[in-house]
Order: sequence, then structure tokens, then C-alpha cells
Amino acid sequence: TGSNSHLSTMFGFLHRVASTVMPLVPGAESLGAWWFEPRDDPRVAAAAALVEPPEHGTGLPSRLVSTVDAYYAYDEACDAWTARSDDDDDDAAAQRGDSETPRELRVLTWNVLMRAFDRVVPGVLQSDERDAALVDLLATHAPRIDVAALNEVDRPLLVRLAGDARIRRLYAMSDAVDTSRAFGRASFGNLLLVRRDAALAWTATHMVSPRHRGRRSVVAELRFGGGCGGGERRRVVVASVHLDARCTLPHFERRRAQLYDLYKLIALAAQKSSATRATRATTSIGADCALILGDFNLHNECESRLIAADYSDLA
Repeated sequence: TGSNSHLSTMFGFLHRVASTVMPLVPGAESLGAWWFEPRDDPRVAAAAALVEPPEHGTGLPSRLVSTVDAYYAYDEACDAWTARSDDDDDDAAAQRGDSETPRELRVLTWNVLMRAFDRVVPGVLQSDERDAALVDLLATHAPRIDVAALNEVDRPLLVRLAGDARIRRLYAMSDAVDTSRAFGRASFGNLLLVRRDAALAWTATHMVSPRHRGRRSVVAELRFGGGCGGGERRRVVVASVHLDARCTLPHFERRRAQLYDLYKLIALAAQKSSATRATRATTSIGADCALILGDFNLHNECESRLIAADYSDLA
């Protein structure tokens, strides 16, 4: 659920870039001062110490949730990505993948770093080369990846993914044509990819808007197990999230609200049974289990208190 070690590596790299290049670029020093602000705001530590346990299963206000067609899959017959959903009543998982019931779900989470920084330090981040390498990795390692959750996917990368013949054959994606689903008015967003021959049925996708300005979370409902191999099918939720950045108290409070809203929407079955029933004005899923993947921007160890007791930090 976290990415602190990866963030430390990325920030260390960017800091070296900034120290060398930013003094030479007009206007870049002000950006550096904003980005590399102190990460030990005592107000954040004090607020984290007073964090209340999240309310589970109460449902999320429907105005914050947009439920859409589950995914896009490439249709060779019409040479286009088409919106689809797997019917809950159909054993779509049994029709795809192996006849044996899978015993594990293999996931990849990655903040791919948007190309906006190229405008500040042109050519240093080599966005086109990194995008090509990412597509190659997803294609080459597809047998080892059931679900991939990507952050900071911008339109050029989405176009590259959607146009690659290997990706078209191997994956379904939460977005491929209508970029407003995940991006909204932003220049980048979150993306989920599910391997098409994995024994998973993708039944719904929810776009969750933050209460303040920020990035939408992409939440997928999957059916896992069952099929030809028998066994109980489980409702699994996988979310690709990118919580609010920066280290000040207002941004910490936004991260808390974003994460707590996800808990309310996901509504793990064990929590929902003892929680207030969702109403027509709210949306809740009632998942058997959940994976929240992405860039949490938990800059201080004290912010780990935001991780609910029912979840484990796998970073």
C-alpha cells in the first residue's frame, strides 16, 4: 500500500538533477523550492497522532463516484478498443485462462512519472524512452502480471499503450479511448490493466473523485476463483490511487480524506455487516478482499496511522 522506498529513490534522483540543472533554467529554482520542501512538519505528526479509525462500509456519497463500463478491450474485428463488462452471472473467468482455479493474484504498482517535468529540465527524464521501456516490460512480463496499477499516466503514454499490438492482445484497460474517465480535467491520471487470459471477471469500474482538487482513483471490481476448477468465487477490489502530494498539514488532511473515502466505498464484507447500511445517496461495494495500490505520498512514518487495521502495508 505504500511506496516510500521508491519515492525516496525518485526524490534523491530529482534532487541531484535539480542541484545541477535548475540553477541554469529560468524559473526552475522556485519549482525546486516548492517540490523539495521540508518533510518533517510537526503539525502533520500532531494531526496523525489524533487520527480517528475510519468508518467502514457506510458507503461513499454517490456524487463522488462515477460507475462506468468495466474496461476497454481491443476488438480485432472492428480494429478498435471497445467498452465491455463481464456479466456477474456468466462465468467469464472460466472461459479465460487456465482451467485450474488460481491460488494467487500477482500485481504490479508503478508511478511512471509524468512528462511534465520535461518542460523544466528538457531531455533529462527521457520520457519517450521510458514510455517505450514500460510498454516492453508490460508485454514481456505479462505472464507474471495479473493486474497492473499505474500512476501519472499521461495522454502520450496512454496512446502508446493503446496502440501497441502486444498490449492490445494481452491486456484489458480501465481507459483507452475516453481519457476523461480517469483524467478528468487533469493532464494525467491512474490506469488499471488486467491480463486478458487471467482467470478474472472484470464486472465494474468506479471513478472516485476527491473532495478537493486532485486525482481520481480508479477502483475495479473483479471476480476471482471459481470456474472449471471449482471453489468459491470471491469479489476482489483493486484500486489504483495517487494520493495528494506535498508535506504540509492541508495536504495531509486531503490524503486522509481520499484514503478514508476508499475504505467507505470498498466496504469489506466483514466491516459492512456491522456498519450503517448504505442508502440510495451512497455507493458501496462490499468486497471480500481488497488491494489498494499506488503512490500514497505518505511522506512521514507517522502517516502510516492512516492505514486501517484491516489492511496490511505490503511495501
